[in-house]
Amino acid sequence: MLRLSVSIAADRLRVLIPALLFELSDNAPQLLMRNVGYGYAAGFLHVLGVPLTSGISSANVSNDVNPMTGQWRDAENAEDDVPETTDKEKDREAQRLFVLFQRLEANGIIRAENPVGEASREGRFRGHQ
Repeated sequence: MLRLSVSIAADRLRVLIPALLFELSDNAPQLLMRNVGYGYAAGFLHVLGVPLTSGISSANVSNDVNPMTGQWRDAENAEDDVPETTDKEKDREAQRLFVLFQRLEANGIIRAENPVGEASREGRFRGHQ
């Protein structure tokens, strides 16, 4: 919904979404800022014609949210539950990429060169000893 609120293609939504979120925040700029972040809140309040009071600042935002990404800080630091890739899976992925490079090269429209192959032809590549 936040993305739609800044969309150029959705003129009516650019006014309706801030109004809805402001209403859900009990018409309190501080609560709106806590709910959607300082950047969105400042823009929404401007669109709605509500003055941005001097008591509202980015310092009032909880430190639990990264102001750049809008993501919870503990979610940023959490380890992914994705298991390590096995050698077999790495080989399969390398083969898949090799086939994609071959298709691109055969296509003729896009020139794609395997950098290792190019380096070995030019004599810049030495294998492991």
